[in-house]
Amino acid sequence: MNLRCVLPLLASPIFLVAQEMKLLTENGLTNPKYTEYKDAPHLATGGTVSARPVLAAPKGAPITVPFAESPLTNGDPGFDYKRAPGPYAYWQSMKRGEFEFDLAKPYRIRKVRVCILNSGPHGTARIELYKLGDPLEFPEALKLGELRAENGWNVFDKLDTTVDGLRLRFTAEKGKTYITVSEVEIWGEKAVGKVAARARAPKRANPKSVMENGIEWYAFDFGPVSSPTFSNFTGVTNNVVYAKERGYGFIPYHDGKPDTPSNFGPESTVVPGL
Repeated sequence: MNLRCVLPLLASPIFLVAQEMKLLTENGLTNPKYTEYKDAPHLATGGTVSARPVLAAPKGAPITVPFAESPLTNGDPGFDYKRAPGPYAYWQSMKRGEFEFDLAKPYRIRKVRVCILNSGPHGTARIELYKLGDPLEFPEALKLGELRAENGWNVFDKLDTTVDGLRLRFTAEKGKTYITVSEVEIWGEKAVGKVAARARAPKRANPKSVMENGIEWYAFDFGPVSSPTFSNFTGVTNNVVYAKERGYGFIPYHDGKPDTPSNFGPESTVVPGL
């Protein structure tokens, strides 16, 4: 591959327009020969980027690397395989891949730009942007945007959120072999005021629940007695009925009267779910 994510003619003023914003991903600071960010305003964060699942290239790359060592932030938004350091990374024969950018502390995020290759066997159908957060939280609560992927630069702009990390999720285009990314920019500024820390590991209240923000959360697994249940889930079978003190479900209403259709047949009094 010998292609480039060429900055558009109006892209050079991006460094001027974003007077309050700075690059938080240290693009090109350790790659003076090939960087295209010599004039960009930087704010060194000492952050890291993690790939999940493991990348096919660079081969043997650690799951987590500092921005200073990542091909995604080396300042070279191209696809020339002859260059060193290598300017791109890819997953092979994967339906989906994710990069997690840990900024080490909260920053006010304004814009995210992603350069990808959509040509030949390389194809990404869509790119999703999320806040990093509690893995038990609903993904939609963390979602910041989604784009139909295009060859070259893809931009999430008009952002205004204060976080200490972001997740980029890439979904492969049908029939394509590679999800290929050459550069990622995160633009933002220092956070102002007190910022709540991300809940990386919710405290476990007991073997069946976790505590977060003063709320005790339970996970339920509905099924027959013979079905397996994850160790940290509460099993709900046809032998378990709704009880106010236990709170395992809800009583749905129909035409103003309690109605309890069951997954286990009309003879069962089990509530259908949470």
